[in-house]
Amino acid sequence: MFYKNNVNLMLRNCLFYVNNCYIYVVVTNLILSIMKKILVFALLLSVTFTSAQNETIHPKFEKQGDIILATYYHNNGEIAQKGYFNKANKLEGTWVSFNNKGTKQSIGQYTNGVKVGKWLFWKENSLREVDYNNNVIANVGEWKNKTHLAIAD
Repeated sequence: MFYKNNVNLMLRNCLFYVNNCYIYVVVTNLILSIMKKILVFALLLSVTFTSAQNETIHPKFEKQGDIILATYYHNNGEIAQKGYFNKANKLEGTWVSFNNKGTKQSIGQYTNGVKVGKWLFWKENSLREVDYNNNVIANVGEWKNKTHLAIAD
């Protein structure tokens, strides 16, 4: 009798354990399934935000007679560069560059794709003047006193 009661008790404990184990597996699988869905959703969300932040703004080209005005943009929508191309698709005339806050950084001249004349480069409180002759630097001057600088606007 003692043996039979112990076996019954052991069987009941074993069945109870098996049931708990079964319930544990079902709950674990359910939690893993939910976690996978949350992870997939989070990945999709992060990819969406990442691609939205890295979205590039395409340049704009406007034909003006025989030349084309090109405007390139930073990712934040500010103008990065503005200048002209000639019929042969070479840089022509005045080109101006801006930083991502819209502040002018440089201005210079091209003739048929070649840098010519005076180019001005602004950086914080200094101005650098570079003279080009047929794409070759002929002279460089620099000013650091803000009161004597050419205005970048």
